[in-house]
Amino acid sequence: MTEKETNNIDLIAKTEHDFFKRLKVRGKNGLSNLGNTCYVNSTLQCLGHCPSFLTHILCQKWKKDDKNLFHDEFYLIYKALWVNDKSVIPARYIKSLNIYLTAWETGEQSDMHEFLLQCLDNLNREISVKLSIKDKLISDSTYNKLTNRANETWFNMVGNEYSPLISMFYGQIINQIICKKCKKIYHNYEPFSALMLPIPKIENNDNLRLSTCIKDYFKEENLNINGNNW
Repeated sequence: MTEKETNNIDLIAKTEHDFFKRLKVRGKNGLSNLGNTCYVNSTLQCLGHCPSFLTHILCQKWKKDDKNLFHDEFYLIYKALWVNDKSVIPARYIKSLNIYLTAWETGEQSDMHEFLLQCLDNLNREISVKLSIKDKLISDSTYNKLTNRANETWFNMVGNEYSPLISMFYGQIINQIICKKCKKIYHNYEPFSALMLPIPKIENNDNLRLSTCIKDYFKEENLNINGNNW
């Protein structure tokens, strides 16, 4: 890599705030379709427009000596698109998928969402570290108990394979269930990597916003079991 390219990467990846300022002039080039690879190209473009992920790739803090990683393939793609400002024929990247993704087959059409999850899982595993829980309850309040339980559930899921990608693309939902009869409260902790948002009906030709879909997803519901409302 030349000194000029290194300086360009430092300029782009310095902060996410600075990155947003450069979106208007960078990242507008595309990737050639090599057969049934449109879903691959779409995934790369979507990830490349996530500031945290692009910064993670371009800064190369994940680099381990001279060992080749799946990260390197993303780095070469994004260096061409965002640093050198060029279009890309992703032949090398497509070939690398046969090495890093065991469930991927050359020339076969696939689901973009499934491909995305495979990529994130592989990227996370190759740079993951083991964590330990250090946080303790400050008091016996209900809120602190809930927080502690949520942290415990979260670390049980990601503690053995944690990387910065977990904070970017994974999360946890707490479902609260209240019995209408006895008022007892139950909590379920559900880790997630994707939310299947409903598309609610809109009236008066209003524009549908993502925030509306998220609000509809988390709206309160009445559970009905064997004809009895909870």
